[in-house]
Amino acid sequence: MRYGENPHQSAAVYQDPNNRSKNILNAKIHQGKQLSYNNIMDADAALSCLKEFDLTSCVVVKHANPCGVAIGDELIDVYTRAFNADSLSSFGGIIALNRTCSAVLQKLLVVCSLKLF
Repeated sequence: MRYGENPHQSAAVYQDPNNRSKNILNAKIHQGKQLSYNNIMDADAALSCLKEFDLTSCVVVKHANPCGVAIGDELIDVYTRAFNADSLSSFGGIIALNRTCSAVLQKLLVVCSLKLF
């Protein structure tokens, strides 16, 4: 873990090696920096919210609070509506999708780094 709740704090995270459920600690990091405590908490909150929806969905979380949630048919539209629900708070937040991140959407995002499936 990069750091604790604040950058000057050290931290550690432990996971049960037998737990194969879809959770943040079982996600594959494709690129970018090691996650911080806040990144893990935000991503966990986003995933918990996202699990409530079967339709194409996007959740944006910052400081463990949803800033935007949207469902629909087209992933790019769903992302845009979720982000624009509160674009000021969404900036720098965790974006969670329950569908594969398309090439078009990847170009809009700075990082599309977690794949849970």
